[in-house]
Amino acid sequence: MKIDPKILSEAAKLYGLSISDLRPLGGMEGMALEFRREGKDYVLKITPRDKGDSDQTRQIEEKSEFVDYLAENGVRVAEPVPSPAGNWVEVLETDEKIYLISAATKAAGKHVEIYYASQTSLVFFQDWGRVTGQMHALAKRYPFWQKTQDDGSISTITDWKGEHQFFQGWCRHEGIRQKWIELGEKIESLPQTREGFGLIHNDLHPWNFMVDAGGQITVIDFDVCAYHFFIKDIAIALFFANWNGRPPKGQSKDDYLTSFFRSFMTGYSFENELEGFWFAQLPLFLRHHQILLHTVFSDEWKKPNPWQANALQKWEHQILKDIPVVSIQF
Repeated sequence: MKIDPKILSEAAKLYGLSISDLRPLGGMEGMALEFRREGKDYVLKITPRDKGDSDQTRQIEEKSEFVDYLAENGVRVAEPVPSPAGNWVEVLETDEKIYLISAATKAAGKHVEIYYASQTSLVFFQDWGRVTGQMHALAKRYPFWQKTQDDGSISTITDWKGEHQFFQGWCRHEGIRQKWIELGEKIESLPQTREGFGLIHNDLHPWNFMVDAGGQITVIDFDVCAYHFFIKDIAIALFFANWNGRPPKGQSKDDYLTSFFRSFMTGYSFENELEGFWFAQLPLFLRHHQILLHTVFSDEWKKPNPWQANALQKWEHQILKDIPVVSIQF
């Protein structure tokens, strides 16, 4: 996404930089730019937003506070960095929009392509589970764990209900929208307690963490962090292993997914304990993510290529016919 050079210049000044210090990294909803300071690499993020939503700045601040808490307690994350003025987020305003500017450390390493079996291992799957469990264990101890706080104040970070309402309005397929509504009614009946609910990453797939040469995972992009059920982060991992993962030669897809899940949960259990009740809800949250992604990609893939079209058609068939996302048992 392109940003007006004047905005880029003003944003850079807020962090004691000039445009020449910034190297574009890309971005869909905004623009990410790399800069270097005192021998370390950072990322400056500039996100345009419509005027009128007074919660936008505070929401970034709340998420930054949570990510900072994770970092302070040992999770490898792209750590938020305050501006020279001491703010988690700075704001620039034009006649039409506001621009939210924030910075974070740049994570070392590269993305892992789980499509290629040579790039993954059971140890990698275990480490993915471990960092997920580590975040959930810390979320259980974080002072804020639901949208309506214990003192009665309301968090600006969305919860699963707000997410559900948003996607219900976005979904353009009437049959799938009805399935989404039914899904929400089932989720509504689940117990919302600190043991199974709190702030989660909510998008922890392999393109939202980096893996360095030593195999260390660093989590990035908490943009859709939300108050949600912990099992959703686990369902996202299994969903992407099913969608993008490829079994080694001679191994069936079901055996591959079983192996993935056992390794992931071995790592997870090193850090956090989740009651067995929640694993019975995995099919529910796998479907939740399938409908969510179908809604997103039906809109984003304006002219889908054959692979994209096949994914959308397969998902639509599974959703409307109530076919499970995966066939393995939990």
